[in-house]
Amino acid sequence: MAEEVIKEAQDTQGSDYISRTSGLKRKDYIGYAMGDFAGCLCFATVTTLLQKYYTDVLGLAPLFIMIMFIVARVWDAINDPIMGRIVDLRRSDKRGRYRVWMKFVAIPLAIATILMFLPWTGLANILGPVGIAVYATITYIIFGMVYTVHQIPYGSLASVVTTDGKERNKLSVFRSIGAALGSIPVLLVTFLWAKPAVYSGAGAVTFTAEQLKADDIIAQLQQCYADGNVPVNELGQQLGENAKVLTQVQYLPIIIGVAISAVVACLLLFVAYKWNKERVVKKDEVKDQATPKEKGKAFKIVKALLKNRSFLGCSLAGLLLLAGQMFTQTYYTYLFNDLFSANRMNMVSMVCTYAPMAVLMLFAGKLVRKFGKKEICGVGAAIAALANLLLFFLQPIVVKMPILFLVFCLISGIGLSIITLEIWAIATDAIDDVEVKTGMRNDGTSYSVFMFFRKMGQVVAAVAVNVALLAMNYKSGAGQVQTAETLDTMYKLATIIPAVLFGVMAIVFFLVYGLSHKKTAELQEAKEKMLAEQVANNEIAIGAEATQD
Repeated sequence: MAEEVIKEAQDTQGSDYISRTSGLKRKDYIGYAMGDFAGCLCFATVTTLLQKYYTDVLGLAPLFIMIMFIVARVWDAINDPIMGRIVDLRRSDKRGRYRVWMKFVAIPLAIATILMFLPWTGLANILGPVGIAVYATITYIIFGMVYTVHQIPYGSLASVVTTDGKERNKLSVFRSIGAALGSIPVLLVTFLWAKPAVYSGAGAVTFTAEQLKADDIIAQLQQCYADGNVPVNELGQQLGENAKVLTQVQYLPIIIGVAISAVVACLLLFVAYKWNKERVVKKDEVKDQATPKEKGKAFKIVKALLKNRSFLGCSLAGLLLLAGQMFTQTYYTYLFNDLFSANRMNMVSMVCTYAPMAVLMLFAGKLVRKFGKKEICGVGAAIAALANLLLFFLQPIVVKMPILFLVFCLISGIGLSIITLEIWAIATDAIDDVEVKTGMRNDGTSYSVFMFFRKMGQVVAAVAVNVALLAMNYKSGAGQVQTAETLDTMYKLATIIPAVLFGVMAIVFFLVYGLSHKKTAELQEAKEKMLAEQVANNEIAIGAEATQD
């Protein structure tokens, strides 16, 4: 009898279940985007400011920073799945199972963000560099844990906000827009955080504007430093070995910018909690009945995820995408400050990276419907890889014409924008694919595994940045002068590392990720049938039965 009910539901009402768990309005999309807007207001401070703050303000060594970042991500390997299981096992109430975490984490996230950037000079005076290193480690790990409390349930929320493929794709676009908006304020900080280093002490050697145009000026400046003198221009501004004015990072713009971003993020999370709604809830949780615990369930879920080609592919792509984005955002602060002596390029390069998103978001849906997510993301990754590879080979020209660097940043941004817009929809598709094929789904655990791969992307970026700094003999601390050889190596690594990361990502999309345009359409049909079965078996509540006040 039950089988007949299920078949009837599949034949006559299957598509109706998709419609009953969809129908998002503009408020729903904006509310969901606010979640990542808030998160990235805090996260962007880490990806853009923290590394250079550690080296140039706190004076921490790149080797220590790299080890600290790796230790923090190892802890995440334990922390993320635990948070995923906590989210899955929490009983749903009128506040929802996932959205309520935005309310819980709002204030702790703001506090954790600000704590990382407090100078705590008193601690430094008592314990010296060791005290600063310990404090940096503790506050960074705390931030990572709090950010996990936000990201795991927030990412899982997309699966229960709607089951319609087109709406999920639009949610992914809006989430990416929210993330881009959250990354913008930090650009103002990078624009204001440095000022020219003025030197008026003994041993200053002044070079006129005409002298600085000489063909052998680099050699003259190198010799000046070798003799123990300090070269300056006619304004008294200290010159580096590349004939650019040295700049020094200022603390006040950093802490003001970080504090404002943290407070705004806190307020946005409270609004996001109000504006989101869960439309699919497991039936046993709606009834608040005790559910027998299944031993080893988390392990079985993780095993099923990692055996699924599409989930593994999207996770690797997410790792490489975040690694490339974090590397460039962090490393460019050194490149533009030390090589080009133009901090404004930080802001312009970020605009070049995200401006294409503002245009492509208008066509993302049409591109996906015509070509498919897998196909357009693979092409986008290949474009980004090629743009960075050309920057590597055009170094002699680009160093003399920095505008060309920004042009290729724009081209790379065009390629990456479509992936950034679609990566969250791709992840949700992959989780659906696992459920359809295995019958197992725990959104918190599944999303925590995906986020673990993203955290490994942070490890790759942290290792790449700090190994690069070590390889070029970068001098940490305020007012340090980098050699011409250091700056030459800095440019090469700034271009070839992203080229490799994005090139491998293209290969992953083309050869590993399994949900082609055709297979994604088939997955949507299978999902409709699955919903019909779950409703007929009284396993889930959907639509009005599952919504919260």
